[in-house]
Amino acid sequence: MNTKSNDDKTTANLLRLLRSVDVNTVKIGLEIHQANPTPESTTFLEGYCLLYNLFHFAEATSLNSEQILLLNQCKSEYIIGEGRPPLPKEIGLLPSLEKLTLINIHQPDLPKEIGNLTTLKELEVSECLLDNIPHELEQLNKLEVLILNQNLLNSWSLPAFMEGLTTLKQLELNRNVFKELPDTLGQATALEVLTLEDNQIETISPKITNLRKLKELNLCDNQLMAIPKEIGQLRALEKLILNHNQLTALPPEIGALTKLEYLGLDDNQLSHLPKEIRRLTHLRDLSLDNNQLKTLPNEMSALTLLKILILSNNQLTNLCSEIGAMAELQYLTLDNNQLIGLPQEIGQLVHLQELNLKHNRLTQLPNEIAQLTKLEYLSLRGNPISKKQKERIKAALPHCEIYW
Repeated sequence: MNTKSNDDKTTANLLRLLRSVDVNTVKIGLEIHQANPTPESTTFLEGYCLLYNLFHFAEATSLNSEQILLLNQCKSEYIIGEGRPPLPKEIGLLPSLEKLTLINIHQPDLPKEIGNLTTLKELEVSECLLDNIPHELEQLNKLEVLILNQNLLNSWSLPAFMEGLTTLKQLELNRNVFKELPDTLGQATALEVLTLEDNQIETISPKITNLRKLKELNLCDNQLMAIPKEIGQLRALEKLILNHNQLTALPPEIGALTKLEYLGLDDNQLSHLPKEIRRLTHLRDLSLDNNQLKTLPNEMSALTLLKILILSNNQLTNLCSEIGAMAELQYLTLDNNQLIGLPQEIGQLVHLQELNLKHNRLTQLPNEIAQLTKLEYLSLRGNPISKKQKERIKAALPHCEIYW
């Protein structure tokens, strides 16, 4: 019994020497191993040799103390490129790894030993045909960033490990095959950034309300037909991207997202905006390209910090006079609508730098257009504007580049 205990201590001490971040200590451990190898030290060094060859494109059959030290001190490693071998189970031997990147290799499963990388802060496995995630991932209690883009993951691929990832702040699941926003995501309560771009998501689980620290949510390029009212409980949200879906309306509860600075709604089927949009007073960028809007609510006048407003490819016939209250606007795009005129309040947009009005039904612009002294770009292509009106507009905006 005592002999076994002494052998265990000897082995543990030898492995401790070999794992040191001091080169002289590693040398001593290597000398001891060479003089009196143990099964454990032999397995360790064989695993290290495999990892060294994988990460450094080498063909070593044994490692010296400097090479061992390099792995002991390693903070970041990557395997990138088609034809590279998959991640082996020996990855669990690296004691100090903080970042691991795997891109474009064949890796349908991650080795369970990845759970041994308790110092890991960032893990990316993208374009790897990954279709399963081991439960051992929940042991990575320092993980802050998890990127699993362009794989074969679905709602069943995510085990109930999210609750264990208490430090996870960023999760990217873009270009997979999710059809719904998984309930398990609601367990990652520390999340600040969640992206599921380009999946097949049709519904959002109400459990998303658990993500009270979420600042960015990207669900563009999916098949969403509606946003649940629970979205209004994500009070920390600053960026919401819902482009390229099938939305026909927004819930009134969206007005509760008072910290929102960016709202992307391009390429949907919105025919109107809720009046509660007036509460989004921190909004800087609002994009509504390619919808079915015929009018804008007067309540949009409350968006006084807005700098970018994109309304291209809608069915607008006029702008409300309240547009003048958006005095911070710098970029306004209204091309490919059915505008027959602009309100004189357009002249109050004194910070405007770009104004795109091409392909409408405008015959003239109001005299107040001359007040836009910072305007650098104006497009009026595809409008039935007479030569006389063109001369008047050019005289009113002598420093602006105008396209007819």
